Amino acid sequence: MFLAVGLRLVSVSFVSEQSPRTPRRPLIAVSGRRYNGSAVAGLPDNFADLHIDLHIGAYADAIAAAGGVPVLLPCSNVALEALDRVDGIVLTGGSDVDPRRYGAQPHPTVYGVDPERDRIEVELVCRAIESGIPVLAICRGMQILNVARGGTLVQHLEPGVGDEHAAWDVGVDTLVHQARLADGSIAAACYGAVVAVNSLHHQALERLGRGVVATGWASDGTVEAAEVRGHAVLAVQWHPELVRAHPDPAFDWLVRVSAVGVRGR
Repeated sequence: MFLAVGLRLVSVSFVSEQSPRTPRRPLIAVSGRRYNGSAVAGLPDNFADLHIDLHIGAYADAIAAAGGVPVLLPCSNVALEALDRVDGIVLTGGSDVDPRRYGAQPHPTVYGVDPERDRIEVELVCRAIESGIPVLAICRGMQILNVARGGTLVQHLEPGVGDEHAAWDVGVDTLVHQARLADGSIAAACYGAVVAVNSLHHQALERLGRGVVATGWASDGTVEAAEVRGHAVLAVQWHPELVRAHPDPAFDWLVRVSAVGVRGR
């Protein structure tokens, strides 16, 4: 390009310098739950019949602290379409899985059964595993993973038989017992041989589903961690999003292995 300056022609060249692109942070989907507005305190009465999708913020905070970008999924079929666009998934905690899903009649202590949430999360975890999307399954999420693979659950852990698992009367971040983790497992790579955990559950894994391997146990034998053979899946019975200075090792693992999917896109 030439510019006229006085009587002289001056040649001007423009050099485009592109800085290297910053790698995209992995997108981590977070499953949620759905309520009618009437069940949510503080909403106006005319919201009573509206659907409210609820997500506990600690999951998103833990993902972000580990370097991922949380994507909050609605509890509807639309959530299934997100699997084509995310790099990892967290199956969250919550109420009990419907015992009819694994061929059992409900124990009197079973609460909050939501068959629609069960259906969506079973489909989510099955599709994620088939597609090679890394999964972190937490508390109820670990139980839905096992049921999705054809396993069953202990519907109620009787008090006084070992560790106090249903620690409802202490802070959610209180470490109430230890879990022993198997050598060579993803869980042990994250936390070491033994980890102190919080405990907010009254159910547990019973018969393990297809390819599900127990990799962590409480002192009473309750399964505290599990994995799926040959897949990037880590399931824990405690709530790591609530108890540790972030980034928590499990979320750090999830973001790290999910980043492989980012590079492959």
